[in-house]
Amino acid sequence: MTTEEKNKALQMKHDGIGIREVEKVLNVKVSTLQSLYERSDDTDVYFVCPWCGKEAVNKKTKGRPKKFCSRKCAVRYKSAHRPRSSTRVCKCCGKKYKQLVGKKTLFCSRECYLIHRYGNKRIHDPNP
Repeated sequence: MTTEEKNKALQMKHDGIGIREVEKVLNVKVSTLQSLYERSDDTDVYFVCPWCGKEAVNKKTKGRPKKFCSRKCAVRYKSAHRPRSSTRVCKCCGKKYKQLVGKKTLFCSRECYLIHRYGNKRIHDPNP
């Protein structure tokens, strides 16, 4: 059974439709439906992991529903879709540095910021 068929079968069971009618509509054996009903609650939702394509189940729990089958898949997906960096030029010293896209920095370091703000008379950090 596909994920959509499982979700539809569970929804039909939740709506009170009998197992024989579900069998006719989805063209799935009764034994398959019985094992599906035994393995899951009415609240379970099947989904496909966006990273590996593996099928997983969202049990009814508090909080946000899962999107990934495992923590490993979540980490790999997020690292592959991480925001990229761009090259910028420091407003104080003219040095090129990399910064994540979306960040609004003007200086390559805190030292350059302090020199730009206070001048050369105060190079050390006032808040050590």
